[in-house]
Amino acid sequence: MTPQDDISPEVLARHQKVLDAIPLPIFLVDDDLRILASNKAARPFLGKDPAKAYRRRGGDLFHCLHSTDAPEGCGHGDACRECVLRNSVAGTFQGKETVRARMRMELLREGSLAEVFLSVSASPLELDGRTLALLTLEDVEQIVTLEALLPICMGCKKVRSDKTYWQTIERYLETHFDIDFSHGLCPECRDRTLKEWRTAKARGGH
Repeated sequence: MTPQDDISPEVLARHQKVLDAIPLPIFLVDDDLRILASNKAARPFLGKDPAKAYRRRGGDLFHCLHSTDAPEGCGHGDACRECVLRNSVAGTFQGKETVRARMRMELLREGSLAEVFLSVSASPLELDGRTLALLTLEDVEQIVTLEALLPICMGCKKVRSDKTYWQTIERYLETHFDIDFSHGLCPECRDRTLKEWRTAKARGGH
């Protein structure tokens, strides 16, 4: 964890080794999802200059698509009311815990839209006389590590969940991680499908 000026460095130091030993990204946040501290595994989220990441809201830091919905940033757009991260953190200040709630997050990365599926856990933490939230994020793709742990058909890309049963990746994730999928076409598949449709239409004379 990296100390912040409103939390005693001595208090944070007592938790440093334990949190850094956990191989999952962990953030200490306030009730507005502002990041006050983090562990070693969370550093990739913090950018090239981690010191500049602190005191920023999670949606702003992670480049959530909806963080630009309102001029004030993360937490002020209409979509923010349904944000799993925000609602999980808000629950901790009412004494509740969230354990592996599923979340689909749309991120703007280098001008492109990226979709990530996260497993979110949050719990209240009393630290230096303050109630804060301990937020843990798990990338579902990393949890599954499909290519390393599951046999994948090179042809249809189905995965084998046991010795005889094959199912689509979407179905596997829906069954094991309670994730719902929406479907669309990437630009390449859209263009190919449109080309095939036009060819078939021309051949049919319609």
